[in-house]
Amino acid sequence: MLSGRVHIVTSPHLVAVVGRSAKTLPFNPFIAQLGARLTGADPATRAIINTNTNGEDGHWGYVIEIHDRTVIALRPGPALLSMTLNMLEDLGVYLDAIAESDEGKIVGLEEWLREVLTVCSSSSIYGSENPVATDSSMTKAYWDYDSQLNTLLIDVLPNVIAPKGFKGRAKFGEAFARYFSRFEEILESAKAANEREIRDGVELRKRTRPPSALAVGRHAVASKYGMSHAGMGKLEVGTLIGILANTVPTIFWLLLRIYSDPELLSSIRAELERCVDVTTLSPSNPNNPPNQQHGQSNPLYKCTLRIDLIRARCPLFTSTYQETMRIHSLGVTARYVLEDTLLDGRWLLHKDSVVQIPGAVIHRDPGSWGAESNVFDPWRFVPGGKPASAASVTTTTTGAEVLNDQAANGHAGAKAHNSTTGSPNAAGKTVSSTATSRPAASYRPYGGGSTICPGRHFAAAEIFGMVGMMVLRFDIEPVDDKADGTAKRKKEWVLPKPEQKSLVTAVFGPDRDVRVRLRRREGMDGKREGKDVWGAVVER
Repeated sequence: MLSGRVHIVTSPHLVAVVGRSAKTLPFNPFIAQLGARLTGADPATRAIINTNTNGEDGHWGYVIEIHDRTVIALRPGPALLSMTLNMLEDLGVYLDAIAESDEGKIVGLEEWLREVLTVCSSSSIYGSENPVATDSSMTKAYWDYDSQLNTLLIDVLPNVIAPKGFKGRAKFGEAFARYFSRFEEILESAKAANEREIRDGVELRKRTRPPSALAVGRHAVASKYGMSHAGMGKLEVGTLIGILANTVPTIFWLLLRIYSDPELLSSIRAELERCVDVTTLSPSNPNNPPNQQHGQSNPLYKCTLRIDLIRARCPLFTSTYQETMRIHSLGVTARYVLEDTLLDGRWLLHKDSVVQIPGAVIHRDPGSWGAESNVFDPWRFVPGGKPASAASVTTTTTGAEVLNDQAANGHAGAKAHNSTTGSPNAAGKTVSSTATSRPAASYRPYGGGSTICPGRHFAAAEIFGMVGMMVLRFDIEPVDDKADGTAKRKKEWVLPKPEQKSLVTAVFGPDRDVRVRLRRREGMDGKREGKDVWGAVVER
């Protein structure tokens, strides 16, 4: 299946037709074989995965029911809300630690995001007793595995041709096999502890986390079909691919795009501040830090970012996120041709071949996105386009980009350019040439049709939550490491090039990491009137 004839579809119209042809152009047989190869599933587990994969004998089977349980667990509702709040609370622990230091923290941004998101996402899915939370070496094991995904996909002598990835995958699978062998015990114990802590008024971030509805559903379906604990453990590395592989690089690029453009950063901060609820916790608490002018205690503020308000109140932030996905979502989605199919009454797709839809072509198509389809324009998805007074720049996306103070202000000579093309409308706004209506299938960072990513709501909440909190609480600046172990600020941002490191990743990561200093933002976290306590919620 992975080595036969390949049909490449680049027309948005035909992409939509492919999406409506799920019976003859299914995704399940393709993902079943791909998943078995990537996870190193044993023969018994592969037999379970490949039984009634496409529903030929009715709506049953491991792949079909896992998809159903995943959709239920990750659609908007109580289960998704619980996962998201747990993830955001754990994220707050990492951010609070950085905010405590006046000097901040110097990190490789991609490496730091990998650590934080692997731990926080795993805990939100698998609960407090998950292997990633209890063994710090598990994060490295996962990303060692991720680094050699392409080689592991060959599925021949993996311990020889991809030793680092093979070892990481084996460590991960063994740890989760032990986890699932105790799953019912872990679930009942965590539920009881959580209920007791709620009664006792323990704050959310300190409560015991039970496994999520997603983990419960995966365990239930695997158990129903007689899968061994070892088989369950091996397959779970595939879940982390779905959760982390695209979210980490998306947050990486979105942070760089925002922080490398000072005017864009300022505008997005102004939007996000409209989504923050501020309450006074204890205006006269003697334990609060003293007021320097009057020697009195400062009030303690609780600042809560309302994630559920962002799309309505932050059109530029939302557009920047969407444009980041458009520019950087360059992977290929695929379908298996189950039988000879005449696509759109014209194109014959042969049985047992593969249909590929390249995101890089779809998302850069001038017919859909205009003459500046290769330009990163944070205003592209804002209704009405960019205001004529806005000076935030757009940048081409070929090669490494250098963004400095001149580039940020659109000055001549900078390696950036202003793309306020078109003419002002009656409201005084300049309408981008790409702001016209376009086919829905021309924008598919999460896929489309019946196989659209079921985790897209959780991913968006993670992205909005983490980036929103970073933008509000921290300044980020590029740095160069010095020989004496210190670091100096660089005068300009130099964005790396996207690099495809994995065939299963839609959003390409950077070809190199970027060293940055994360530092508490002036005016926030204790520099305003008193010490601020930060958190984020999805809804009340």
